[in-house]
Amino acid sequence: MLAGLLLAACGSSESASSLAPPVDTPAATRRPFTLPPTWTPTWTPTPIPPTATPLPSNTPGSTPMPSDADRCAAFVMISHPADGAPIAINKFRAVTFIWNYPVVAGASLLAVVRAGSEGGEALLVPGPDTVVATIPLRALAGPGAYRWTVAPIGADGQPIQACAASGRFALVLRPREENRYPIP
Repeated sequence: MLAGLLLAACGSSESASSLAPPVDTPAATRRPFTLPPTWTPTWTPTPIPPTATPLPSNTPGSTPMPSDADRCAAFVMISHPADGAPIAINKFRAVTFIWNYPVVAGASLLAVVRAGSEGGEALLVPGPDTVVATIPLRALAGPGAYRWTVAPIGADGQPIQACAASGRFALVLRPREENRYPIP
């Protein structure tokens, strides 16, 4: 009240009456306070500014495909079972192959085939990287002789046999059975 009297002394009587406390209105007649539509911001998308560096495109022919000779030069076999090695099921749980194939537009193939059969386990690995392929022995067809091949995939989609790494191993039940399955 004192503030209203001080303001009334400094200004007109209208300003003092406008600063008077509001009259309490019943709840039924009150309206919720909302901002005028011009004060409420609306969402507008902001376009991404152009960059100075060009972005890569997926247009065909923009990146030259490596030749089969380049693919063979990049393919490196790091680790595999020793050629002709007996692998005892009761001592080992898996057979592991490790290779490096850093060709960006390439893939490699690992095939493990039981000797004397047409089909086998095959694993197609897309993309460039060092690959650690572990095949559980339970996934194989049981004791016997196996042939394995790791090869990069050429531009035609087929394994490049010129630089394929291959070998063989015998899967045996116990270590002393190693001569029971001759490796072809």
